[in-house]
Amino acid sequence: MNEASKTWNSGFIWLPREKDPDLQTTYETIFCDQQGCKYTAALFRKEFILSAPVKKMTLKVSASVKYRLSLNGQLLGRGPIMQGGDYGNTDVLDYWFYDVYTDTSAFLVGENCLAAQVSLQTGIMADYSLGRGGFCFSLELELEDGNSLNLSSDESVCCIPDRGAHSPAEQNGGESPSWAWKMPGYDDSGWDRAEAQFEKELLERPIPLLHEEPVYAEEVKVPNESFDARMDGRDALTRAEGETEIAFGSPLTFVLDFGRITVGRVCLECTGAAGTRVTFHLSEIEGKIDSTVRFTMGEGPQEFETWNLQSLRYLTVTVSNLTSAVVISKLYMQTSCYPISQEGSFCCSDELLNRIYEAGKYTLRFCRQDYHLDSPIHQEALGCTGDYMIESLMNYYTFSDPRLTRLDIWRTAQILRAHDGFMFHTSYSLLYLQMIWDYYRFTGDLEAVLDIMDVIELLLKRFEGYLGEKGVIENAPNYMFMDWVPADGFNLHHPPKAMGQAYLTAIYYHALELGASLFAEAGRAGEAKYWMEKRIPLKKAFQEAFWEEERGLYCDGIPGTEKSEDFWLPDNVPKKYFSQHTNSLAVLYGIAPAELRREIMKKVITDSTLIQAQPYFMHFVLNALGEAGLFEEYGLDQIRRWKALLDECPGTLKEVWAGFDCDYSHAWGGTPTFQLPARVLGISPAEPGMKAVEISPLPGNLEWAKGQVPTPYGMIGVSIRSVGGSLSLSVNIPEEIRLEIPNRERFASIRVNGEEQKEG
Repeated sequence: MNEASKTWNSGFIWLPREKDPDLQTTYETIFCDQQGCKYTAALFRKEFILSAPVKKMTLKVSASVKYRLSLNGQLLGRGPIMQGGDYGNTDVLDYWFYDVYTDTSAFLVGENCLAAQVSLQTGIMADYSLGRGGFCFSLELELEDGNSLNLSSDESVCCIPDRGAHSPAEQNGGESPSWAWKMPGYDDSGWDRAEAQFEKELLERPIPLLHEEPVYAEEVKVPNESFDARMDGRDALTRAEGETEIAFGSPLTFVLDFGRITVGRVCLECTGAAGTRVTFHLSEIEGKIDSTVRFTMGEGPQEFETWNLQSLRYLTVTVSNLTSAVVISKLYMQTSCYPISQEGSFCCSDELLNRIYEAGKYTLRFCRQDYHLDSPIHQEALGCTGDYMIESLMNYYTFSDPRLTRLDIWRTAQILRAHDGFMFHTSYSLLYLQMIWDYYRFTGDLEAVLDIMDVIELLLKRFEGYLGEKGVIENAPNYMFMDWVPADGFNLHHPPKAMGQAYLTAIYYHALELGASLFAEAGRAGEAKYWMEKRIPLKKAFQEAFWEEERGLYCDGIPGTEKSEDFWLPDNVPKKYFSQHTNSLAVLYGIAPAELRREIMKKVITDSTLIQAQPYFMHFVLNALGEAGLFEEYGLDQIRRWKALLDECPGTLKEVWAGFDCDYSHAWGGTPTFQLPARVLGISPAEPGMKAVEISPLPGNLEWAKGQVPTPYGMIGVSIRSVGGSLSLSVNIPEEIRLEIPNRERFASIRVNGEEQKEG
C-alpha cells in the first residue's frame, strides 16, 4: 500500500519554550511513563484579510496530539487521524498524518480568523503523540478577483495556553478566553507569538473526512417536580431552536434521552454567572455511568465541547452553584462516523432477525471512525485485529467503502514491521491474514497485498518458530486472545496452554493456507508452495495431539505442569478441556476429517458441557456450521440468541452474553449482520473484486428474505420466497458482474434482472 504517495514536509509551531517550559512535552502513548507530563491545551489564531470571495482553497493541517479547527467560528474539522499502534506500545511511530480541507463556505470578504485548539494528551488508548506539542497548517487561497493568498504555521501565529483546560474531561470557562477568541477582531494583544519547534514529513490521510452532524435528545426527563417548575422551556432541549432557562436555586438535575445509543461529543452553548458548574454523566444504559465530564462556566456566553468521542443514550445533567439563572441555548451530541455513500439492507419474514441485523449495522456505523473501533467506550488501539476483521466483513455487506480497512491493514503492517512480527494479542496477529484475504476477495486490490508481503512472511516465520517437538504450537509467548469467557478460574482472554494450545494451532494452520494463497496471488509460487506444504505435517500433528476418540471431539491443549513467569500466560494445568472454540476451528479450517465434521458441529451446538463462545467467537462457530453444511439446520436459531442482547439494550450490541463488565456498543459481536446477507441470501464473491458473484441462498425455514449488497459496480439485490415448499429466486445485478448460481435445481423459478431463466 503506497500511503506515502502524497507527503507534506511541514514545520510545527508550539507555545514558546522559555515562557511555558512545563507545557512542551508529553508521553508518546498512554502506556508510557507519565510522570512529569502535565495536561496541556493550546490555542492558536491567525487573522487575515480577503479582498474577494474564495474561488479555491487547499488547507493542510496536523497537530500533536489532537486539534479542533475553526474558521470564523465555524468548525472545519478535527484530527489528525490516529497513527495506529498496539496495546502496550511505548515506542514512537515513524509516520504522522495530515488532513486536507477544501470547503470555502466559511470565508468572509474582509477580516477572517483561522483558529485551532490543540490537546497535548487525550487519555485515549489509541492516541499516539510525537512526544511534544505541535501544530502546523498551510493555507493556499485563490480569490475570485484573481488574487491569491498563502499562509502557513510560523511565528506570526498568536498562541496562548488554555488555562481552563484541566483535563480532556474537565474545563473551566472562567479560566479560558471568551468564545470570541475564534472570531476576527478579537483582541489578542496579550497573546504570545508561536515558536517554531521542529519539521516532519507527513502523509496525507487516505480516507475521507468524517461525517458530523448535531443530534438532539428525543425526551427530557426531570426526576423532581420542583426541578420541573424551575425549568422554563425545557422542550427546547430537544431541538436546535429555542432556549431553556434554569432559575436560581439549589442544584438541578435532568436527563436527556436520545432514544438509542449515540456516538459523538457533548456540546453546550449557554449563558450564566461565572462559577456555575455543569456536570455530565454519560450512560449507555440507565443506571450505569460510563464517564463523567465537568464544565465550570465563565461570565456571559459560553461554549463547551468534550474533547473525546463519547457513547451514550442517557445524558444526566446537573447544574449547580446557581448564583443566578442559566440559559441553555443548545445542548446536543455532535455525532461522528465514517461517511456513507452506499448502504446495504436485509429483511425477512422473522422480525427478530431483522432487528438483529439492524442492530449490528447501526453499531458498526459508529464503530467506523478514522479507524475501526472495538467500541467508542474503549477506543483501543489497532491491536484488536479480530474485532476489525469481523467489522470489515460486515462493512462489505452494508456500507461497502473498503478504504478504512485498507488503511488499518497498512497501519497494522507498520506495527508488525517495527516489532519483528509480534503483536500483543498473539492470535489476532494471525487473524490479520484473514482480514487481508477478505479485503482482497472483496476489492481485488492486489497493490495493497504486494505492499505487505514482507509482513506476511514475517508473521508466518515467527509462528513457525513457536512449533514444538510434537509438531503443534508449544512455545508461543501466550495464547491471547481466545474469547471473553471465564472457565475454571481462568479467563480465555489469556488462557493456560491446556485451554489455548489447540485453538492457536488451528488458527496458524489456516494462516498457512491464507499466506500461501496470498503469495500465489502475488506471483510468488515458490513461497506459496513452501507454506502450503507446511500444513501437511501440522494437520497430522494436530490430529494426534488433540483428538479424543472417546468424546469424538478435540481437546483444547496438552495438560501439564509447566510454570510461567509471564503474567499473560498462566501456569499450565494437568487437566483436559473441551470448547466450542477449538472444535469449530478444526471444522472451519478443514483440519477435522470431512466425515466427522457434521457430528463435531452437532456436538458443538448441543453439548452444554463445552466451554461456550461469546458473541465475538460465534462468528467462527456460525462459519463452521456453514462449512459443515449445517447452517440451515442450526444457524438461524444461533443468530436468534442475539435477542438476549437486544432485550437488555435495544438497537445496539452488548459486548458479551454475560460474565464481564462491558459496553453496549461493541461491533465485534455483529457477525449476524454479515451472516444474514452472506448465507441466507447467499451472496459471496466468486472472483476478487466482485467481478463475479455467487448466489447460493440458505433460507432455512424462512418464508421469505430479501436484501441488497453494495459493490463497486452498484447494488446486488436478492429476493427468496418459499411457497408450498418450493423456492423462487430473484436477482438484480449490475451487468459488469458475472453471476454464478450453483444448485439451480433447488429453485422452482429464477429471475435475473427481471427475466425468467430457463432450465440449463
